[in-house]
Parts: sequence; C-alpha cells; structure tokens
Amino acid sequence: MKALIVSSEFPPGPGGIGRHAADLSLALASRGYLVDVYSNLDYVQRDKISSFADELPSNVKLHRFRRLGILTYPLRMLWVINAVRRNSYNRSIFTGKFPLWTGAVIKILYGKHRKVEFFVHGSEVNPGNRFNKILTHWALSKADTIWAVSEFTRIILPAKVRLQKEIRILPNGVHTTIWPETDSVEKYTDWKGYPKLLTVGSISPRKGQHRVINVLPMLIEKFPDIHYHIV
Repeated sequence: MKALIVSSEFPPGPGGIGRHAADLSLALASRGYLVDVYSNLDYVQRDKISSFADELPSNVKLHRFRRLGILTYPLRMLWVINAVRRNSYNRSIFTGKFPLWTGAVIKILYGKHRKVEFFVHGSEVNPGNRFNKILTHWALSKADTIWAVSEFTRIILPAKVRLQKEIRILPNGVHTTIWPETDSVEKYTDWKGYPKLLTVGSISPRKGQHRVINVLPMLIEKFPDIHYHIV
C-alpha cells in the first residue's frame, strides 16, 4: 500500500500542522504503508533536515519543496501532479492551505481514479484574504473526505461543505515513543508560578486561551501564585 501526504509544514521546521503530518506519516508507516511526504521545510537549517530525514522509517520518504521565486507554487503543484501520475496511491492526503488547493486540482485531473482526503486544523479554513478564502472553500468542495482535528474546526467549515461532504473528527495525538525523556529536556529557569499553566502557539479563539484568562480570577483565590504562560 502507498500513501501520499502533501503538507504546508513538516519537522524539523516549526508548526502544528507539520507535527501532525509527521505523526500521521509515522502512523501510516507503522501500518505497512509506503509514505511519500511532500512539504516545504522553512526556518530550519539544511543539516537538521538531513538528520531528521535519516531518522525516519525506511518506508517514509521526505521530498522537500524549494522556493524558486514566482515559479515556487506552480512548480510545487506540478511536482505533486507528477507524483500522483507516477504512483498508484491508496491514500492521498492534503493538509495546510496550499496543499488543499493542490488536492482540489488532483481531484479535477484524476476524478474517480483518485480519492483525496483533506485534514483541516482551523486558521486555514477561512483565510482573511478574500481571494484565498474563495479558493479554499472551492477546494474543500472537491474533497472526498474531510478530517477535522476538532469539533470547533468542523463547525467553522462552510455550511455547504458540512452538508455535502463526509466530515470526520480525529483529534490530535502524540507518539509516546518519540516523547523526550524528562532528563533530556532542558529546564527553563524563568518559569514562575505554582501551578504553572502553559499553552503553545498563536493566540486564537480556536485554541481557547481566552477561556483560561477568564477563569484566572477564580483560580487565583485558591492558588495565589498561579501563572499562565502563553508561548
């Protein structure tokens, strides 16, 4: 069995979409799939990319998108189209804004011969730019299956998409086998408070930081030294 994953992010670069795509590729690999991953790997040094790729299972192959000026996005789409043309993928999965657009093009080109699955996380569903929003909603209408990582993400999908498409909810998980050991984690000395509350990532209604802030006055009554850290 073969699987294709096209993602807007991938480790060792930053981003929750990338971490999710990596976990998904490992999960599919553990089930016997040969996995091709196509992704841009920004904000990370080349030697770290090579080191990370070397540690992937032998049945996961990482293909790095490169930036080539104004040709960057057309060429990325062509690379994926060529990969689909050359391989008989059992599953074709797209995650992140531009990959969703690419998945829609794949569906148009190959129709019934290729089923496309989209993973949606939140912010990419309704981009602020009007053109991007129209294009993204059009792309979502082409998916065979849409996987939302939360009920919140499902309900912000366009109403027409929710009515017409198969939407499944699959919450994010974690591979405990790659979770760092306690003694290998560098301690952060300037971490005040007891207890310490932590959220990581951009501030948005989906991530719910405002809910924690709203209950802090009540929590302070019981825990006077409580601190909430938003990273």
